[in-house]
Amino acid sequence: MYFILPLSAKEVALFPGLPYNKAMNSKTIVLLGLLVWVIPGFAGGEGEREKKTVQGYTGVVHYLEGNVSMNGETLSIGDTVDPGATLTTGEDSYCEIVFGGKNVFRILESTVAVIDLGKGRGAIQVDRGTMAFLLTRLSALDAEEPEFLVNTPSAAFGVRGTAFFIAVESAVSSYVCACNGSLHVEDAAGGNIQELTGYHHKALRIKKAGDGSFEFSDPGLLYHDDDDMNNLAHSIDETIPWGRLEY
Repeated sequence: MYFILPLSAKEVALFPGLPYNKAMNSKTIVLLGLLVWVIPGFAGGEGEREKKTVQGYTGVVHYLEGNVSMNGETLSIGDTVDPGATLTTGEDSYCEIVFGGKNVFRILESTVAVIDLGKGRGAIQVDRGTMAFLLTRLSALDAEEPEFLVNTPSAAFGVRGTAFFIAVESAVSSYVCACNGSLHVEDAAGGNIQELTGYHHKALRIKKAGDGSFEFSDPGLLYHDDDDMNNLAHSIDETIPWGRLEY
């Protein structure tokens, strides 16, 4: 951007008493040239600054409602998520985090989760609350065999790319639903390893018993439905290829 300065001949003359044609000597021309060069720098402002490069595995706040914070600081749409940051949502609040353009997860109300997205690996620790995921391009983690893990107090889940839902029901009980796709599931002690595959919601509850063992059961469809997952998919312009209804 350039400014046009509406100056008269007398105003342009830098030496009082001299007519305009004599004032416009070589020194004057150099000074005016510097003025034209400097002003665009001021006019550009923040809009001209170099934009920060965001890696494909960096989480970005795509949408939020209500009270959402990262490490105690209020989040806004467009903010990036620091690796290892703790995100907290209040009552009637939620946020959506996108990475790589085609991966999104929704942190629902009253949830506390540690988000650690980095080169080659994604890891999320859900300490409390509920989360919904749609991961369709894990190659954004920039690795030949990217790893994406979700942990709760009673279970761990390995993800290859799927739509799924997780709820921490208590300190000893977790709910997971393979809404469309497959998950590698094991208890918090690394046992009871199995694959959970769903074409139209297949759920599992992992509960730690009083003797330290873990119980696996099928609780049915809870806490979410097709509309919730379809809405999440639409946020990144995707469609979930639903199969046969499990429940």
